[in-house]
Order: sequence, then C-alpha cells, then structure tokens
Amino acid sequence: MKKNNIDEYILQNYKNKTNAQMAIECGCNKSTISNHRKKLGISATELNKDLRKKTDYICQQYGKKTKTAIAKELNCSTSFIEKIWQENGFTSKQGLTYTCNENYFNNIDTAQKAYWLGFIAADGCIYRREGHRGMLSITLKEDDIQILNFLKEDLNTTKPISIHKDKKNHSYATLQISSDIICNRLLEIGIGIRKTFDLSIKEIYSNIPKKFINSFILGYFDGDGSIDIPESGISKSHVRIAGPLKNLTDFKEILKEFEINSSMLQDSRKYTELFGSLELKNTTEKYIFLKFIYNSSVKCLQRKKERADILLQRIELNKTNRSENIKAINYYKSVVLKWGELLER
Repeated sequence: MKKNNIDEYILQNYKNKTNAQMAIECGCNKSTISNHRKKLGISATELNKDLRKKTDYICQQYGKKTKTAIAKELNCSTSFIEKIWQENGFTSKQGLTYTCNENYFNNIDTAQKAYWLGFIAADGCIYRREGHRGMLSITLKEDDIQILNFLKEDLNTTKPISIHKDKKNHSYATLQISSDIICNRLLEIGIGIRKTFDLSIKEIYSNIPKKFINSFILGYFDGDGSIDIPESGISKSHVRIAGPLKNLTDFKEILKEFEINSSMLQDSRKYTELFGSLELKNTTEKYIFLKFIYNSSVKCLQRKKERADILLQRIELNKTNRSENIKAINYYKSVVLKWGELLER
C-alpha cells in the first residue's frame, strides 16, 4: 500500500483497530504503522481513548468473560484488558493468568531484596511495550534455574519458568513478570529500561539501607562476576566483575569505603571501549572482597559460592605457607569490625 493510502487508512481505522491489525491489512510491519501514526500526530494515548471509554463495561465483564473473549469483542489486545482490570483493582487469578506479589520491592527492608536488586541490575531487563504492561525478564543458562526458582518463591508468583534452546542447542531458562507496579518501582530505584546505559549504581546505592549493600553487590556479582581458580595455587586465580566502566567506577568507590581495593581494566577491543572489568588482583583483595559479599545468609547462585568457598579455604588453610595468605587474613581481621559499624548504619 502506498504511503498516502496508509495514512488515509490509519485516519479511518485507528480508533477501533490496533497497530498490529492495521499492519496486516496494509501489508506492512507494525513499526511502519506506528511511525505513520506518530507523523499524523496520533498519540498512543489517543489511540486507546475510545477503548478507555469502555472501562466500566470491561470491569463489569470481569469473572463473566475471559480476557480473550473481551479483547476479540472490542478488537484490542488481551494485555489492554489486563491493564484495565489491574488499574481498577481486579487482580485475582480469575482476571489475570498469573499472579505475583507486585509490592515486593516497595520497601527494601531485607538483605534478600537488596540481593535481587543487584541480580536484576546485572542480568535482568525491563521492557516497555506499547499497549502492554511493563515486563521484567531474566534469562539464564538452564543449569542456574534454581536461582530463578528462588526469585519465583520470593515474588510469590504463579508464572512458570520457560525453557528454550538457541541455534547452538544451548538450553536457557527465562522468568518473565508482567507488572507495571514492579517495573515502575525498579525504575524509581535506579534500574533503567536501557539497562547498560540507564542503570545508576549510585542511585540504587542511595535507595538501599547501607546494611544491605554487601548483599546488593553479591547479587550483581552473581550476575556479572566471575571466579576462576586453577587446580592448585591462589595467585593465578581471578575474581572480577565485568560491565560498563561507569558502573564499575561506582563499585570501586563503594568497595573503597569498606577498605577493599580493586583495579579497573578497560576492554581494548573495538566497539567495547565503554566496557571493562573490576579486578581483585592480589590475595588480600580477593579474600576480603569474597568475605565481604558472602557475609550474608541470602539465597544466591550456588555454583559461584562453591568456587568462592574453595578459594577462601585455600587461603585460610595456607597449606603452601605463603606470607600473602597470612597478610590477607590479618588484614581482614583489622577491617571486619569497621564493616560491622558501617553495615549497621
């Protein structure tokens, strides 16, 4: 269909048809309809104006008709029906396919909530789709599905975890939670939609009680951190956090506040100049960093904790009788009391 004809068609039909429906009938992509609509000055709000006039009717059908039946009747999406129900307090299983504790992050009053903020900041994504509720999505390798089960339990959600494979036959697990309340709260705390660029570690830090900051860092470390340990020895092990340099700079400053030194390494590869890693280089830095973040009883990624335990044990047993191991333990003893004072604030 020609450009002028598309514009004319949109003007005639935007009040009672969705972008997707118009795209099918015009033989183009939904994004094409969206771009034409915007150029015509028709906002998304105006697009739903007539449908919103039927809010009372939509609410009256709650429990009488399914969201699919109502959406088909009104020529709109099921997500729009869900959104109207949610806005008007209809949030039981009868109205929504899945339920969850949408107020979970309203008050960050436990170490576990702080951990999840860190984990979501590293591995989660927030999506905003036109005509849909906000969505929190987390995808991990299927081997790490247990951590998603922990999150499911804490959110008290009935949403199942989906399993899927990529083109290389690698298996992944995904948990997706549709909730404007949760997504808006995460945005308020500092986790942006374009997470790589909008995420603000300092803003999140300011929204978390200081006594939970080690749990927050542990969550982020479980998402974007790594522990590499050779079969023997300690000095050749690696403990690092990867990510955007601006986030790593913030983490470096926070760790310094707790007497933990670290080093920034910039990624020198093409197109990755904004990224790098925060490295814990010597034995003392590795030891006190791991002691700091695992000074918590939160549910976390077990495979990574097992590696941390191996490295910590090697240092503490000091079977090689190396002076750097003794130095690390003594340094830890000198700062652990200060940690207690800072984490109680």
